[in-house]
Amino acid sequence: MLELAARCPAFGGEVHVLETTGSTNDDAKALAGRGCPEGTTVLADSQAQGRGRQGSVWHSPPRQNIYLSVVLRPSVAPAQAAPFALVVGAVVAAQLNVELSRTPFRALVKWPNDVVVKQPLGWLKLAGVLVETQVRGELLGAMIVGVGINVGVRSLPRELEGVASSLGLLGAEAVSRERLAATIVTDLLLASKQFAAEGLGPWLASLSRLDVLRGSRVKVGEECGAADGISAEGALRLRRDDGSLAWVRSGHVERLTQ
Repeated sequence: MLELAARCPAFGGEVHVLETTGSTNDDAKALAGRGCPEGTTVLADSQAQGRGRQGSVWHSPPRQNIYLSVVLRPSVAPAQAAPFALVVGAVVAAQLNVELSRTPFRALVKWPNDVVVKQPLGWLKLAGVLVETQVRGELLGAMIVGVGINVGVRSLPRELEGVASSLGLLGAEAVSRERLAATIVTDLLLASKQFAAEGLGPWLASLSRLDVLRGSRVKVGEECGAADGISAEGALRLRRDDGSLAWVRSGHVERLTQ
């Protein structure tokens, strides 16, 4: 990943390439706070304090995976930013499916912010998304999008066995971390502008196709029911056992046995 220092133009913006860091999102937030331009990207070969949503730890071994954060500045109100995590998921899944095209596996989106492959008893996590915002008054100052992708790692901690996987473990060979990271950042910059203009609408059809939860019986917080798609506002539509609908806007999803 460090050779990217000589190939920054591929990202279309300022790129900071680090051998190791605590968290690329923390680094990108600091840069955003100092007024860095949109598209500024932080990449690291390893992270000491990588994290996912709600503070969960992201397994970050050196020189194996992609750990990146990009600063975006879409013209949206802070309250409208949350569904962008689903856009990021769709962007990442699309590129991972290019890498998986010669395998029997397909990357799917697990609401609200994971990219997974399906297995009979649930799913295996391939990538995670963390979107954080900086707000100035009533305006969105910056949106920091963190993406962690399991690329080449061939062994996982015991606690992640049956929970996560990687492109390499799924049979995708010779994946270029540099090319994949650059493509995702380029796509996110374009997606950010479209999201600011049109909201989640342009991605609803692809999210419906990629929605790994649809039809599964799940629990989110105190709500249980069958996952029934994603709304135009980014909420998980949950059909309760009595037939009524709940609109879940955040929370950890637990798959229940049928």
